[in-house]
Amino acid sequence: MCAIADLSIVDNPTQSLYVSATTLTFDDINKTRTIIITGNSLTDSVKLTAPSGITLSQKAFSAASAQCGITVTATFVGSTSINQDSIIVKSGSAFSKSIKVSTITGDGVCFTPLYTDKTNLITDPCINSLGNYGGWGTKSLDSLATYCGKYCGKIAGGTGSIDYNLTLSPYKKYRMKVMLKTIGGSFQLNVLPRCSGHVLIQFHSSVFN
Repeated sequence: MCAIADLSIVDNPTQSLYVSATTLTFDDINKTRTIIITGNSLTDSVKLTAPSGITLSQKAFSAASAQCGITVTATFVGSTSINQDSIIVKSGSAFSKSIKVSTITGDGVCFTPLYTDKTNLITDPCINSLGNYGGWGTKSLDSLATYCGKYCGKIAGGTGSIDYNLTLSPYKKYRMKVMLKTIGGSFQLNVLPRCSGHVLIQFHSSVFN
C-alpha cells in the first residue's frame, strides 16, 4: 500500500527556448536530420532560417505550438559543401539559438550498399562522426587513409575500439560488410550477442591499401 499527500502542480512562468541539437552533420548517405524545438512561456512565434543548400520542413510556428515541442526535419539538397554555417532559431529579439551545420560530400561516389532495397542498420556507415559510435581508447577520425569519402575511423597504438549498438532479432540472418586497413598491426572485428536465440551473421570483409 502507498499513499500520496500534498500533491501540487504549479505553473512555470520562466521563458525559455530549447533545441535538441547544437550541431548537425549531413553526408551523401544521411541527407536528413531532425531537430526538436521547445519553448516555454514564449510570447513571440518561433522562426527558423537555414543556409543555402539546407531546406526545413517548417520555418515558423506559434509560441503555443512550441510549448509542446515541434520536430523539424532539415534536408541537405545541395552539392556544395557547407562548413560551419548555422541554422538560426529565434523567438522575438530575446531568444536565439544557433545550430552549426556541416556537410560532407563524396561518400556516395564509392559507397555501395549490400542491398538497395533494405535499410542499413548502421546510420553512419562512412564513419563521418564518432558521436554516432561508442568505444574506448585511442579512437579518432582520420582523413588521410580513407577508402572513400572524407573520413574513416582510426584506432592508434593498438588499444581501443569503435562500437555500435545494434538491436538484432533471434532466428534471423544478417550480412555485414566492412573495409579494413591495417598499418603495422592487426584488427579484430567482434559481434557480442545480447539477445537469446540464434543469430547468424555473414561477414564480408575486404582489405585495402
